[in-house]
Amino acid sequence: MGEEVGVLLGPLDPKGEVVVRLEGPVSGMVRESRLPGLWHVRRGAGTEAVHEVVVAEVPNLLREAAAAEASSEIPIPVAEGSVHGRALLLRIAQCLKGLALEDTSTLFDLTHCPLSSDDHALIDRTLKTGTVWGWSLGYPACQAVTTSVRCIWRVRYRNGDKLVLDTIEIVDIPAVLRAQREDIDDSLTRFDTLLRE
Repeated sequence: MGEEVGVLLGPLDPKGEVVVRLEGPVSGMVRESRLPGLWHVRRGAGTEAVHEVVVAEVPNLLREAAAAEASSEIPIPVAEGSVHGRALLLRIAQCLKGLALEDTSTLFDLTHCPLSSDDHALIDRTLKTGTVWGWSLGYPACQAVTTSVRCIWRVRYRNGDKLVLDTIEIVDIPAVLRAQREDIDDSLTRFDTLLRE
């Protein structure tokens, strides 16, 4: 099946901008073709892997993997030595409840927050790195990684080796890992044309 998918996607190389590695209970890889919204999805690994071509804003496998993170709540710690870190975590916890009740996403820009090294350390210890690793290879390049708390992502933008924007996003899937809805119909038309050539 993997070879068949490769033949099907062959006309679409080079690969698109978004690739996501899934390393948790739901494992595999999601890679966008150069046509937005057309994805090569691999569930599992090795000879047992299942390959699919999926047309979607976000493949279901990616949603499953992100939803499989361990916790649904933030364990608010004692904030010894941290001035702003605990307050920020409390605010993030409030916004997480807002996402569940009203489907309202929130972004926190850590780059311009007055956070000390102790604050950053507290946030990192509390929101541990998760199991879904995504990259958007546009400009600037972006990495989006789940945390150990569902629907909380660390999203970082880089210009070369320089970190230009460090954010926490409260959302099911960040926009940088999504295809735009308006692009999908156009992609399907172009894909049909490629298959006929």
